[in-house]
Amino acid sequence: MNTFAKLASVAATLLILNCTALAQDATPDPIIEIGKTKFEQICIACHQYERSGTMLAPPAFAIQTHYKDAYGSDETAFRQAIVNWAKAPDASKTLMPGAIARFKIMPPLPLPDEDLDAIAAYLYSAAFTEACNMQQGQRSSMRQSQVKP
Repeated sequence: MNTFAKLASVAATLLILNCTALAQDATPDPIIEIGKTKFEQICIACHQYERSGTMLAPPAFAIQTHYKDAYGSDETAFRQAIVNWAKAPDASKTLMPGAIARFKIMPPLPLPDEDLDAIAAYLYSAAFTEACNMQQGQRSSMRQSQVKP
């Protein structure tokens, strides 16, 4: 085999491996798919995808924004915080005091931890079309001024 043929063979192999890796990345994580389904069956009744005049609770993108501000790229902490909140909402531990002021505190969700974690995984990974446009400093000052001891 000449040098050109060897290089072509190596290039073809790398291309196949790269395409395989891309295909694997495009495959949705089952927990995220389960979480999306659960969110759309249960949570969407109050937590819509977009802002509207008839909102009953903060939209999903706002929840994601506030929790990612608090937990950054620590997906495990993000998900655990969502699970803990959904099981036992507590105004003294909220990341969204403005939402409590506007909508009141949500009732606890009597769902298994596995379902709540799947919902949290979906919220963490979703690419919502509307982004929360409130600046970090505004959210922090709202938190401090609206959380009652």
